[in-house]
Amino acid sequence: MTDVDAAMLPPQWEKFATEYARIGNASEAARVAGYSVRCAGQQGWALLKNPQILARIQELQADWHSEQVAALKTHISPAIKALGGIVKDGGKHGDQAVVLAATALLDRAGFKPIDKSEVKASTVMQINISQDDAEL
Repeated sequence: MTDVDAAMLPPQWEKFATEYARIGNASEAARVAGYSVRCAGQQGWALLKNPQILARIQELQADWHSEQVAALKTHISPAIKALGGIVKDGGKHGDQAVVLAATALLDRAGFKPIDKSEVKASTVMQINISQDDAEL
């Protein structure tokens, strides 16, 4: 740790910072850190104004980000090579495997289709009133 040593923070603050960095919800992080459920929202808001806690949260998030980047670098290249091999050797794996592999590659490249679809519907209703009905 560089800026804020965890040992410098009270244990409850460290727990709050760790949980907030993990989930991003101040109320929930305060509850997990042991603050009263009744005042967790207020307490979480107040803790986020503390410069020491903010620095610790930023440090934890930076550490997490570095870990994620390292994990991606380790695993993504072999996965792309494997999927690319399936696409290139389509005949060996069958059409479905080729389509799934190509879709996975495109999804990871940022070309994932939108999962949401909107349906617009309209109803037209026609009411005919005869002259006889109108006189009632």
